[in-house]
Amino acid sequence: MNDRFTGGIAAAAVLGAATGIALAPAENRNEFVRRIQRGVRRLTYVLTHDRERIGLAVGITATKIADLTQYVIDRVGETVAASGSPITRIRRALARHPNLRKRAISVDAIANIILLQGAVEDDQEWQTADLLARMAFPEGAIRNHLRIQRPSPAD
Repeated sequence: MNDRFTGGIAAAAVLGAATGIALAPAENRNEFVRRIQRGVRRLTYVLTHDRERIGLAVGITATKIADLTQYVIDRVGETVAASGSPITRIRRALARHPNLRKRAISVDAIANIILLQGAVEDDQEWQTADLLARMAFPEGAIRNHLRIQRPSPAD
């Protein structure tokens, strides 16, 4: 670790201490100054004897912060991109419906046409799925290829 970096750490500590003294209530200011004086001795020791460990810790921390930042950027980017997708909007609308979420309905796109495929139990579910898809993507062309598959009577 170089002297410039060490000076930066020391300057940050001094600036923090000065701010603390300035903002401390008058009745607590003397105690705060006493604690800072003890802390300065400890900080001086650490800066002169543990420079390599400080540099390593700062480097590792910076790497972890960069990794976390990239992870968040990737996830937010995927979410923003998916939220605008017509397929995602339709899937989300179908997943919110209490009966349709239980059905095996796939939503696909061919060119500018959105296809609903799968099976539902009755005409009402077919119409509901069609309506939800058209409401979720009103500007697009929807082709509802859902088949009505009535449940077989229990044996």
